[in-house]
Amino acid sequence: MKKIARWTVKYPLAYAIKFVLIYFTWFHLLEVNVSPRIILHSRIDDMIPFCKYFVIPYYMWFAFIAGFTAYFLFKSPKDYQNVTRYMFTGMILALTIYTILPNGLDLRPQLTDTDLFTHIITMLYRSDTPTNVCPSLHVYNSLAMTAVICRSEAFGRNRKVKIFAIILCIFIILSTLFIKQHSIIDVFFGAVMALVLYPLAKRSYIISDDEEDIAREGLKEQ
Repeated sequence: MKKIARWTVKYPLAYAIKFVLIYFTWFHLLEVNVSPRIILHSRIDDMIPFCKYFVIPYYMWFAFIAGFTAYFLFKSPKDYQNVTRYMFTGMILALTIYTILPNGLDLRPQLTDTDLFTHIITMLYRSDTPTNVCPSLHVYNSLAMTAVICRSEAFGRNRKVKIFAIILCIFIILSTLFIKQHSIIDVFFGAVMALVLYPLAKRSYIISDDEEDIAREGLKEQ
């Protein structure tokens, strides 16, 4: 395990690329070959109205995760290791759950409007099936990234960045409910998973100063 850990430190970009390839291959196989055995629904879901405007923070998730991950990659190897280990561990755990307990949703409304926001959601529904939803990785990764940002040395006492991350995280989580991409059940278990794996965001898991130098050199080699 130590050899693997040191490899991820020395080659941070290669480590992330290989993980993403493994993750999407596994996820695609589930999408194609596995049908939901559990359809998730709660009375609370019925109380939450559909709101097309929340598609904006929903899509901001991609920039939020990719942007801060890239920032940590180049500016703070310690935070990069923390956030990738935190997110990647949860993503593998989620895939394992999807494999053992295939689940899905039946919450999506019939869309009849022709405005831009409805069109974007229609395209989202077509490209992203309502399967493999619990726990929600939109929720989990948002919380994981926010936790690392709030503990980050790179931002120090920069409260503006941390407050921005917290507010955006809240809106992203709400967006999954308001555009009916997730049930409150998915959100709950995504948050529980983030809480259980939170120690991965703590400084006890960061690399040493020597390893940080190794990470910077390894990034140059890549």
